[in-house]
Amino acid sequence: MRWLALALCLAAWPSGRASADDDASALGSPRSSTVPVAHAAPRPNEPSQFALDLNASTMLPLVVGATIGFEVPGHVVFRVGAGIVPSAYVDAINSVGMGWGAYGTEAAQLASTLLGDATFLEFGIAIRPAGTAGIELAVSYALLWTHRRVSPSTFGVTATDAGLDVTIDAVHGELAWQSEPIEHVYFRIALGWAQSFDHHVTLATGDTAAQSELRGCADALAVTVGRYAFGPTLGASLGVRF
Repeated sequence: MRWLALALCLAAWPSGRASADDDASALGSPRSSTVPVAHAAPRPNEPSQFALDLNASTMLPLVVGATIGFEVPGHVVFRVGAGIVPSAYVDAINSVGMGWGAYGTEAAQLASTLLGDATFLEFGIAIRPAGTAGIELAVSYALLWTHRRVSPSTFGVTATDAGLDVTIDAVHGELAWQSEPIEHVYFRIALGWAQSFDHHVTLATGDTAAQSELRGCADALAVTVGRYAFGPTLGASLGVRF
């Protein structure tokens, strides 16, 4: 009987060992085969969040002002800008233009009359394909407007006083680069082109006799404005992001 019991134990031992191995594998025993650890795949770049930009800007050869930009996910920016055309800018341009012989005294005086201290407004949209810091493509509608009292003798008309109104509607395109030299502080530089698509010039006076002459002057001024109301621009701005 002792030999029979020993034979039964030997016959049952391999299956018992296999069962123990299976149990050890299920419990994560060192006997179990090595299972590779799955690493999380890198996440793609997350879309930009909403942000507000406040910038002080200048656009040569004309404007000094400020812009507000609202960026939405997808790096699309809605921008509003306002500024003035400082008389000092116009005087500097006139000095250079006359120094190079590009135009004479009469043209310089006309430029000062039309543009000095004019108001500038711009409404646009831009996209930054590479992200907030990087290249930017922008297009906008620009309005240049001025109203002032002038002496009709400037235009060769005998009258006491006259009001001059000039409006120029233009489309403005820019290729810009924006960088972040300091966290939340952005610098932007842009090359662009402004093209007028509509303009109006009005000269009015209370002197009825002189009004017809001034109307002819206004027509001549409108032709001049239409001829020169376009050109290259160079913009630069510095601002903060919230």
